Amino acid sequence: ELWGNEYLKSIYSMDVKQATYGTSLVFAGWAVGGPIAGACSDAIRSRKLPLLVGALLSSIVLSVLMLGEGFSQTTAYACLFLTGFLGGVQVIVFAVGRENCPIHLSGTATATVNFLITMVGALLQPLAGTIIDLTWTGEHAYGHHVYGPESYRLAMLMVPAGIILAFILILFLRETHCEQQ
Repeated sequence: ELWGNEYLKSIYSMDVKQATYGTSLVFAGWAVGGPIAGACSDAIRSRKLPLLVGALLSSIVLSVLMLGEGFSQTTAYACLFLTGFLGGVQVIVFAVGRENCPIHLSGTATATVNFLITMVGALLQPLAGTIIDLTWTGEHAYGHHVYGPESYRLAMLMVPAGIILAFILILFLRETHCEQQ
């Protein structure tokens, strides 16, 4: 969210409006994908399978977008929406947290999951900035640092890397089969 606009401007030569629209597509995809992921999870009575599929596919789509060259703006937009759509499986984590604790602690479990998701996201923002600063080539323009596309690409690669880490951790997650444990 914070660095996505700069990434899209740098890598895909988008202007501010186009880049903002692109990052918004991730959230639009998430808004559509989240309810669908939850419904699919309930329908197949599995929490792990949708989480694994969503993590795997979103990391692939995002990696293709970040490592690919010469995509059109339309293709980049489609990848951004699809990343959000597939990443919508994140909502299932709230059900997993609730189902893996005593029912009287379900509110606490939901709040804890929300806190952890928010804090990990918040910690990644300065990490991305640090990576961008560490790869700065020393170029200035109008009194400001100028960062090259590779600085943004390297910093943003931590997102699919984090999703791959999540995929690995999901493998160790206890399947609840949509029932209170």
